[in-house]
Amino acid sequence: MITISRGSRYSLCVNFDKDGAINLLHTLECALVNDVATVNIIYDSVGWFFGRGKRKKTFPVKLTIVKGSGEESMYQKEGSIILNVCEESIVYAISRFKDCIECGSFFPPEFIEIKVPKEKERVEIYCNMA
Repeated sequence: MITISRGSRYSLCVNFDKDGAINLLHTLECALVNDVATVNIIYDSVGWFFGRGKRKKTFPVKLTIVKGSGEESMYQKEGSIILNVCEESIVYAISRFKDCIECGSFFPPEFIEIKVPKEKERVEIYCNMA
């Protein structure tokens, strides 16, 4: 299982188990080859995507990883969360997830800085294998 939630004003947390790490690795490898790949996740947060509110919302969505150029970003589009990252970041992520699966933890937890809607500052994505 893979869950994305808002950690703080300038952070997102991606939590996953071993199967989730394997799914993310496979999705990243597909995005590297095909320029785009999708994985099912649980979105658990109040915040940047799917409207703001005071109550937490938890629901399944698709995370689409797009090999792009320009500023690395994450945004909502047509019921999915889109993560736009450069090829270099995808290659780095693949190596991090391979190490994570092998050793059983994602360390250090800092993963990537991205731009999200309505924030002037970049947001850090942290990963955690539970």
